[in-house]
Amino acid sequence: MRVLLTALATALVLSGCAANSDLSSASPVTPKRDVAAVAASMAGTTVVDVDRFEFTAEIAGCSIDALPVSSPAEGSALAAAIGKAKSYSDSANGTSLLVMVDGKIVHESYDRGLTADGLTDSYSMQKSLLALTFAAALDDEVISSLDEAVAPYIPEWSADARGRLTFRNLLNMASGQKAAPFGGEESLGLLWSEDINAVALATPSQGPAGQQFWYLNSNSQIAGYALDKALKQAGKTGYID
Repeated sequence: MRVLLTALATALVLSGCAANSDLSSASPVTPKRDVAAVAASMAGTTVVDVDRFEFTAEIAGCSIDALPVSSPAEGSALAAAIGKAKSYSDSANGTSLLVMVDGKIVHESYDRGLTADGLTDSYSMQKSLLALTFAAALDDEVISSLDEAVAPYIPEWSADARGRLTFRNLLNMASGQKAAPFGGEESLGLLWSEDINAVALATPSQGPAGQQFWYLNSNSQIAGYALDKALKQAGKTGYID
């Protein structure tokens, strides 16, 4: 399966956004798309209908084709464990299962109409990939610390109190930003707006950072947006391209 980054919680759209310097009165950006109409058009879609509703971008050079493959001996403990994992995946309507042991692929299977070359939405798996990318950015000294403020990388927040948020605040889902009920216009704007970053950056604060965990897609969107800026400032390829 090709690894993809999708519009959900990913800095895919990097167009200019209006600065908002008022921490308490920031107002959500109205998505240019009619999100209600888009939501209605989603009726009956499945995991293989990504192209109908998401922006997609394939990660260059991210392939498992060169990884070694090994088959566990029939009747072995490993084969039995893989069998249990496959049964669990099937019972949970899993779309694919990839098992690696010591750097070798020991099982790879696809279900529900998917293939190794098919597209599917990564959804919040992207949040884990984002965290791993930050680890690489630290190792390459692109950023100095997860406790570094994001303001130097978000020009829209240069005069905004939210610029004091740190990468750690965002990655820990503890930014203190306003929670938007999933399915409402604000949350749908992060899925289908033509400028996802503008929607995320307009999310107002409703409390102090670093004190409460609150799972918000805007946190990851902003973190990815800032990381893209940091990478480009360091003369490296951006987060997506």
